[in-house]
Amino acid sequence: MSVLKANCPNCAGPIEFKAGSTIVVVCPFCRSAVARTDRKLEDLGKVAEIVQSKSPLQLGLQGDYLGNKFELTGRTQVKHESGGFWDEWYATFSNGWVGWLAEAQGKFYMTFYKPFAEGFQVPAFDQLQPGQRLDNISEETHLIVNEKGTATYIAADGEIPYKLIPDQKLIFADLMGKNEVFATLDYSTKPPQLFWGKELTLEEMGLAEKRAAERESVVVPTDGMGCPNCGGSLELKAPDKSERVTCPFCNSLLNINEGNLEFLKALKPSPSPNEFLLPIGAKGSFKDYADGVELEVIGAMTRSVTYDGVKYYWDEYLLYNPKVGFKWLVYSERNWSFVESVNIAEIENSSKSDNEMSLDLTSDTSTIVYNNKSFELFQSAEATVEYVKGEFYWRVEQGEKVKNSDYISPPLMLSKEATANEINWSLGTYIDKKEVEQTFGVSDLPRPYKIAPNQPFLHNSLLRSSFIMLGVLFLVVFIVSFMRGSIATEEPNYGQVLENRFGLEPLESADSEVTFYTQPFKLYKNT
Repeated sequence: MSVLKANCPNCAGPIEFKAGSTIVVVCPFCRSAVARTDRKLEDLGKVAEIVQSKSPLQLGLQGDYLGNKFELTGRTQVKHESGGFWDEWYATFSNGWVGWLAEAQGKFYMTFYKPFAEGFQVPAFDQLQPGQRLDNISEETHLIVNEKGTATYIAADGEIPYKLIPDQKLIFADLMGKNEVFATLDYSTKPPQLFWGKELTLEEMGLAEKRAAERESVVVPTDGMGCPNCGGSLELKAPDKSERVTCPFCNSLLNINEGNLEFLKALKPSPSPNEFLLPIGAKGSFKDYADGVELEVIGAMTRSVTYDGVKYYWDEYLLYNPKVGFKWLVYSERNWSFVESVNIAEIENSSKSDNEMSLDLTSDTSTIVYNNKSFELFQSAEATVEYVKGEFYWRVEQGEKVKNSDYISPPLMLSKEATANEINWSLGTYIDKKEVEQTFGVSDLPRPYKIAPNQPFLHNSLLRSSFIMLGVLFLVVFIVSFMRGSIATEEPNYGQVLENRFGLEPLESADSEVTFYTQPFKLYKNT
């Protein structure tokens, strides 16, 4: 592999362009983004240092994808307009490919530049809406718009395969397809470009056993992490992912800005009559969920919906482990569900024909299909954040609202949360309170006082036995009635018993009598 060695035009420090696809190198001495052109090196300006994170990846790490070796040669951090950021790693392949490995919320997406299918008309950015289906974008499959938005490149390191300009804006739409297909429409260029790939695991990229992929827990030092309102010391559980944290001492909601804390406001007291049952920092693992890894409660929130003027509250606990990302535990009407995100493209609208399967952000259908199971609409309402505690990976606010729709197929519940720019689906599975107690080492959780919408019926065998006994009883009654009817000598007649006609002749005198007789007949009781 040929290496181009040069000097930084800003500080004269030595820099190297190792890959032929490299366009920009970040100078390790002065943090200048240096671009390679046909004639000279160009200083594009300084970029910030990468924010420290618990990423399992690092520059120089080598992996394998589809039988081709690659090396991570560059990295950028991209900050979302609504808070939070994700990492984009640049994978240089031995066969000349250049891949983009995005890392966001514990998930990994490898994509490559791909031309649009012939004849495909790229929709205008303003015309896109979450849930919209895009057909004919590729010969492989249709895609569903999951999110649209803008972001900013805030930091970079290593070698970048395009002309990265510090603080450059990214206008994007993320798309999802079946079988873990993932794609991005980049509207920052004219015309827009398509980057196509799929969601992968560390194992699928040959990175799970790498030393850097151990993902050991890192706790941010309390130095410099004092609450700006009361001075209380804080420790962040997910410092590279969190955007909001509440102070446990003064109940302030704090904004996390690249490792610095900013006071936003004092939280209003929770309107819910119940306290959070699981404490922040509680740890435990579920045997059947999240690969059995230990999860930590890092945040809790109370949300509500209103029906007929009455508010109904429930609690959601944010669970985190860098190996599996974020999960949720939902507590509603004393019932528990374990919740994980699902691919929007795997949700099908059963009211459509096979070639029209799609979702609609503006309306709900009565039945949807996921993983070959039918789910019935249970409820749809506007959900409101009432109270928060701990830390969260987005800029959560009291009063924040989303449109929420729940579909049930016990013990499962599919939930859709939609805003103007994003739509997310999650799958909740009903779990018994005893499992929650065992997992987190708590006791005496409240017993459910009503059946949960996704609670399975656990007594099917008893129900089948009851129906069998009822059937036998009906059969016995029928046989007895039939036998009693057969023993009777004559069939009772509960209508007209007898009819005769008689002719009367004139009597000889007023005192004369005439007698008539009918044939014999029987009368039954109740006639």
